[in-house]
Amino acid sequence: MDRKDIQEQIARILQSDILAGKTQLKRLLQVLRCNLEFQSTLKPESVIQGLWPGETNTKSPAHVATEMNRLRRVLEVYYSDEGKNDPILISLPNRANPGPDKVRERRWIVAEPRGTDGTLPSSVDAQSTTAPPLAPIPPIPPPLPVLPAPEVSSHRRLKAVATVAAAVGMVAGMLPKHTRRDRRPKRRDPKNPR
Repeated sequence: MDRKDIQEQIARILQSDILAGKTQLKRLLQVLRCNLEFQSTLKPESVIQGLWPGETNTKSPAHVATEMNRLRRVLEVYYSDEGKNDPILISLPNRANPGPDKVRERRWIVAEPRGTDGTLPSSVDAQSTTAPPLAPIPPIPPPLPVLPAPEVSSHRRLKAVATVAAAVGMVAGMLPKHTRRDRRPKRRDPKNPR
């Protein structure tokens, strides 16, 4: 399948009404579109850098899998409504589970012609397969910058540690000193002071 046709199909999906207002899913589809040639070597860490540039330390491949599942469901809805006459089907294979041949899928995006035998269904005429002219895709605004934490002087830090230690000491002083397992204080035997 021609790479240009796949790029046009993804651009058509990006401009669809179903993705309107879903900037995270648009960004994910754009990251995958930019890496079409490198799908077999694309790692979740690279996708994390594209989706959450300021949060690479807090995101994991599980977050990418969650977003892929969301995008997978959106594509199903798209192809059942807006894209029902599109000549190319874009799907996102589940890369976590091995297929019937016990081999894990390495591709992130799979593009196939609409028909099962490689031809378009007879219900789709030649005019409907011609893609409308595509408007340029507006760029997604970059994420907000992460502000660095204010520096705390060693004196303030020491004061904060001392305050916490004093609070812990006060709480520990309020607890009864001799308790049994049932949390009742022991009775002191006046004949045997211990």
